[in-house]
Amino acid sequence: MDPEAVKMAELITNVFENGNTVMGYAAAERLGDCRGYTCGYIGFTTGTNDAYAVIKEYIKRQPKASIGRYLPALQNLTKYDFGDPKRDDTSHLKGFAKEWKKTTCHDPVFIQTQLDVGHSMYLQPALKYAASVGIHSNLGKAIFYDTIVQHGWQYVEKYINLPRILELTGPKGKDESEASYMTRFLTTRRQLACCYPGKVW
Repeated sequence: MDPEAVKMAELITNVFENGNTVMGYAAAERLGDCRGYTCGYIGFTTGTNDAYAVIKEYIKRQPKASIGRYLPALQNLTKYDFGDPKRDDTSHLKGFAKEWKKTTCHDPVFIQTQLDVGHSMYLQPALKYAASVGIHSNLGKAIFYDTIVQHGWQYVEKYINLPRILELTGPKGKDESEASYMTRFLTTRRQLACCYPGKVW
């Protein structure tokens, strides 16, 4: 995807994550979804390792940044299995949301770090998955990107994730149009989201 198409895909997903087209780099709050704090433009969370990945990378770039004091607590959360209620624990993250917002507002390096980690963890895998099933349009790629942001691809969610959606959708037919395949893909995604045992989706 060219930079303009990537930006458009990010803005589309940002609407679902933050409610508007203003990139939510400074967003940080508890949503009550058992993932701790949800932060940044992509919805990185303290309970699923990606917020940890952002701060870990940022501290490599800005070693003296005050948000680095949360790294030990975030690293400790990574030792629990995905789905373990302990991953929701924020008792050792006092002031984290305020610090995330402050760092975003005062250092553009933190914003760039969010983008770089988001591209590495979500955009690039989404593009690889899209290519693997013959999706070439920017709209199709944007849908794969949104799917991977919302549901993951590393089995953080056992019953709803991109590999499972692809498996249930089935392969793209030899002469099947991309529009037809994406309709089946989105129908499967919607059905899984409706039946998921929780209120997150």
